[in-house]
Amino acid sequence: MTKPVVIDSRIPMYPSLTARLGMLRRQSTACPPKDHPTSRSPSLTIRDVGLVFAGFVLHLFPQGLGNSYGVVYTHLKDMEGFSDYQMSWIGSLMAGMLGVGAILGSYLIEGVGWRLTSIVGGLVLTLGMVLSAMVTNLYLLYLCLGVMPGIGAALCQLAAIVCISHHFGKGLPLALCFMATGGAIGMLTFPLVWSLVLDNFGWRGALLMIGAISLNSVWCSLLLQPDHSKGKKDVLASRKSCCFPDRAMFKQRPLFILFLLSAMFSGVSLFIYGSYIPEQAVAALPDVTSTEIALLVSAIGGGSFFGRILFGSLSMTSPRAPLILFTTALGLCGVSDIFVPICRSYVSLMFNSTLHGLFLGGWTTIISLVTVTLYGAEKLSFFLGLIFLFQGLGCVAGPPLANMLVQMTMNTEMLFYFAGCGFFLGVLLMLPLFTVKAYARNSMTKDIKERETTGQTNLAYVEGG
Repeated sequence: MTKPVVIDSRIPMYPSLTARLGMLRRQSTACPPKDHPTSRSPSLTIRDVGLVFAGFVLHLFPQGLGNSYGVVYTHLKDMEGFSDYQMSWIGSLMAGMLGVGAILGSYLIEGVGWRLTSIVGGLVLTLGMVLSAMVTNLYLLYLCLGVMPGIGAALCQLAAIVCISHHFGKGLPLALCFMATGGAIGMLTFPLVWSLVLDNFGWRGALLMIGAISLNSVWCSLLLQPDHSKGKKDVLASRKSCCFPDRAMFKQRPLFILFLLSAMFSGVSLFIYGSYIPEQAVAALPDVTSTEIALLVSAIGGGSFFGRILFGSLSMTSPRAPLILFTTALGLCGVSDIFVPICRSYVSLMFNSTLHGLFLGGWTTIISLVTVTLYGAEKLSFFLGLIFLFQGLGCVAGPPLANMLVQMTMNTEMLFYFAGCGFFLGVLLMLPLFTVKAYARNSMTKDIKERETTGQTNLAYVEGG
């Protein structure tokens, strides 16, 4: 009778059977290290709490900055000599660089680990915000306020996701859920903070203060567990794995491309609501105050907070729940965009903004869980980096395209119809991905279940925890 094999909860779901069996054999012949999941208590530790808290803070800045740019935009428009179209590129670059920074971060993480990657990201984010308060040239503003904060925030966010995905086993959905609430808190508080400091110190003073606040991302990066397992050979092997996916991945390549295209089209619409709802409120309600406008944007964050908790909890109810919830939330984001033009009162706008945040929060929370479920934790930085890259490309193009559409039609309501169509197209492209879920469960789970196992296994990933 063969001896049962103890499986590490951090062993990735390799689609390649040969690679997975090789890791299982090595695991069965080695003594578990001191911090091995099967050798330590499953109860929550201080390190677990510290990691989730660090991820919480490192999510606060990327989504807080990106979704509150609409408040800053109303003040930056006061700069003389620049059109609305030119100024719209700042927010687009900030959002788009979240994707470019993600693919850059995937390689940095493989080379230097997630702690140092996050520290570098925090410094780039802070430096960009501080320098943007001093420049007068529009193109330098593109670099300092658009490119640098976007890349810096992306490095922090991706490092936190990958670190936590490697650290947690069956508790991964819950850990990702609480970590993602940091983005919701950022979306809730940043518009109000921006409004307060902009009214009292102007946009340059506000950028200096937000830059100082962003420096907190550096010390939070120190809480990320260092990746000691990556030697030179491990790094080269990991990069080779990224560049040359196994045969099962090639079989899924057309569907993965659809995943990337869905991310791109949804990225086109991602920041349009938060960026242009202030202008829509001014057009629909001439007597609206700057504080009420900021509250509208903050309502997106409030809804996002509850959406992340709700959708994160529901994602643990069944094996197919993450992908179903992800696609549903994506479509409902489009519905809330389409409904904006018919909202003619402040209460209706506030209600719609809250619902938009609810669905947006659910969608952004589950994206990393869906990626882990389909492609495993070991390659998460690579696959998630690609997804964020395509999403970022859409974010770069979205606001300028929407602005051009408004100039052509002379109708600001077209912005939200345009955004809604982008989300709906993303839903259509996601539908074939349900066959990837079926492939993962049928081929990967079957092989693991044929063996008698003890301890936590990667079934937490395949079967939803």
